[in-house]
Amino acid sequence: MPYLVPRENIRINERNLPHWSQEGVTYFVTFRLADSIPYGKLRELMRERKTFLEHCPLPHNSDLSVRFHGLFSDKIDRWMDNGIGKCWLKNSRFSEIVANALNRFNSDRYELGEWVIMPNHVHLTITPKLGFRLSKILHSWKSYSANKINT
Repeated sequence: MPYLVPRENIRINERNLPHWSQEGVTYFVTFRLADSIPYGKLRELMRERKTFLEHCPLPHNSDLSVRFHGLFSDKIDRWMDNGIGKCWLKNSRFSEIVANALNRFNSDRYELGEWVIMPNHVHLTITPKLGFRLSKILHSWKSYSANKINT
């Protein structure tokens, strides 16, 4: 599985967090339910992250990268693993809808690797096929699942 190649062309889009994309690579993706992290905690973490990046701008060396992930990404993972929120995906009907969405275009638009549906978030590896963007695939999964679950 080819992963991000730092010296190749990288497209970076920013919204709440930067999203890096590159043709022909495999991604590890986590997406979560909106209530899986309390808004106040998330807002404070984003302020801390912004301050950190102002003092230690990207790119980071390996030591700083490990520190960054320990302060921010690992913290978010721990919060999600604590099972905060309604944990709707514990309901087998809802998790099956998400699983079906993940598998719907597997092999056509992307190669889906390992994946797991947790009570309030999803982890997976995915390699989009040429011509298909990760952001569009993710939007499709989330939109379809949300609409199907909410009907």
